[in-house]
Amino acid sequence: MADPSSRLPSGGSEMYDQMKRHEVLVLRQAEFSLREVARRAKVSLDTVERILHEVDGTFPPPRTVGQPMVAASFEASVQQILGERPDLPTV
Repeated sequence: MADPSSRLPSGGSEMYDQMKRHEVLVLRQAEFSLREVARRAKVSLDTVERILHEVDGTFPPPRTVGQPMVAASFEASVQQILGERPDLPTV
């Protein structure tokens, strides 16, 4: 029987601590290939890519399901108004 603490979180991806993330970043800064970084850090290639995307902010766009919200069509004009008048209450 498998140890319950060894199961993956519900998201299906394993969570890594800050030291593992730092290790991946340092190996990549040392100009190792993505595959070599994954091998040396003992993580999957997908995990290396995910960590690097988290750092540089190039997340894939979130997937939207269903119809867009009614308020979405007003978002640009509301942002413009709030940019001009930041003192307006947003409630």
